[in-house]
Amino acid sequence: MPRQLDGTTPGGANEKTRTDSWATGTLSRRQAVVGAGAAVAGSGAGLSWLRNPTPVQAARRQSTPAAEFRPSLHSYPLVQEKKTLRVLIPHWGINWAENAFTQWYEDRTNVHIEWTVVEDEIALTQLNLQLASGDYPDIVMGFNWAPFELTPTTISAYGGQGLFVPLNDYLATSAPNYNTYVLPEYPIAEKLVTMPDGEIYSLPHVNDCYHCQFTTQKLWIQTAWLEQLGLTAATTLDEFEAVLRAFKDMDPNGNGSPDEIPLTSQTGWPLDGFFMSPFTPNPGKPWLYRDAGKVTAAYMQDGWIQGSNYLRRLLEGQLLSPDAFTQNEEQITGLGNNNRIGAAPGVVQGNFVRLTDGAAGLWSTFLLQAPLAGPDGTRRSFRRFNEANLGNVFVVTDKCEDPALAVAWADGLYEWETGLRATFGVPDVDWRWADGTELGIDGEPAKYSRIPGDPNAPEDASDNDAAWNQLGLLFRSNKDRLSEAVLNDPNTSAEVLLYRGCKEQLEPFGTTEDMDVLRPIFTPDEAIRVSELETVIAGYVEEQLALQVTGQVDAEAGRGDFLDQLSSLGIEEYLSIQQTAHDRMGA
Repeated sequence: MPRQLDGTTPGGANEKTRTDSWATGTLSRRQAVVGAGAAVAGSGAGLSWLRNPTPVQAARRQSTPAAEFRPSLHSYPLVQEKKTLRVLIPHWGINWAENAFTQWYEDRTNVHIEWTVVEDEIALTQLNLQLASGDYPDIVMGFNWAPFELTPTTISAYGGQGLFVPLNDYLATSAPNYNTYVLPEYPIAEKLVTMPDGEIYSLPHVNDCYHCQFTTQKLWIQTAWLEQLGLTAATTLDEFEAVLRAFKDMDPNGNGSPDEIPLTSQTGWPLDGFFMSPFTPNPGKPWLYRDAGKVTAAYMQDGWIQGSNYLRRLLEGQLLSPDAFTQNEEQITGLGNNNRIGAAPGVVQGNFVRLTDGAAGLWSTFLLQAPLAGPDGTRRSFRRFNEANLGNVFVVTDKCEDPALAVAWADGLYEWETGLRATFGVPDVDWRWADGTELGIDGEPAKYSRIPGDPNAPEDASDNDAAWNQLGLLFRSNKDRLSEAVLNDPNTSAEVLLYRGCKEQLEPFGTTEDMDVLRPIFTPDEAIRVSELETVIAGYVEEQLALQVTGQVDAEAGRGDFLDQLSSLGIEEYLSIQQTAHDRMGA
């Protein structure tokens, strides 16, 4: 999993596509922290000056408005006599021991961390081996997402064996930030850490990326081509087809050659998210949503046939490129950089064209297409309200002699300034407080700003020695994230264009929260069975969709066989287990 530059929380069906290739230049591991903006300030000089700032630097860092936004509820230091906690954590490109934030937080809490760092690709294997051997540390932290995701089912299993400590009582007495800030704003977070036995073994990670709620619904269209041809944005399926036809036939890139590709995509970015939505609610793989409380699947609906037929029509009309199903990101970006693409899906434009944040370019002429009206006039954009929440990032083992201290130390990471330091790095070096005149991504008064680095600086491949790259515990609410100052022209700010596009083009047609499914917490037996069923069902659905769109299978005539095969693969059992888990969570 690449480092996330748009601040998204990895996880979910399409997460592998949230790469950093769209960023300006190449960022070092220290720089690759968050945001669609320019690289944060530099790397290079060691930590001595960070740990021993000048009097002026120290005064500036102590004089912060953090208390105005989210006052600290702990008394620091947490202990008078220094204590040590042992933590197992994935590497994730971070120098955990020699790290400015690590040192600052140790000074703040008077808690020293003895790190056991495991390489990302083998992190889960190492965790399981250590737990099996009986020789493991006090805390397991940061197993947030693939390739080292510690699933709720695994947490529940180890909790049931007594290896992970129930935290319910400690949360009540040692976690004021969790109770005062996190739960009131994100009450769903507690459901996502409450296991089937009623115990809470892990603390939640909340990182609410607004535009990520619409990830599978994003289709970017080349507005410069629309203007060149005197066209307006389509609102219906027929209008969109006409726009694509004009892109193909009327030389909108002006090079005199019929080389335009009206619509395309790449492996890992299926088109069904946007193009099925006019016909049926569709959140994207694994295609589950709730209808009046009942968990169902988009591919079970009649609209799935209509959506397949529409994509087939675009392909047969040479409006959808056949390479959309096989080309990789390097190949599609080559097309995008040569001004040959009319429309394509992606988290950001940089998934298919070079993105130079803060400077106008081809990328900034691609804006989000609003959802198209289906046969019944419905315009729909499926919104994933629960995208922000992960519940598997901090567990206390039975080796810990002071679980209350461990929970208090973890709870401190939810604080406002602490979260900024953990995310970005050192104040007045990597980020600063807003000056009172700046506006945030949402146009409201900004609270903080990243400090841009030198875009021409050479690549630094060393580990991040300033921050924690959003691994582990974090509380970044939607309003927190959107309060980052915009330092360049909003029309060339990737984050602003993402926000505006989702706010103006997608949210007005967004589905309601009661349609969204949670990340269900299964019992161990349920988890095994769901994994087995989902693998074969998803593979079959993807295979059939490809055959239908390419005309090798008639979607309408073969509908009965399709549903019969799903039944034989266990679709009824699969949906029943999903329903049971959601009902148990009180969803």
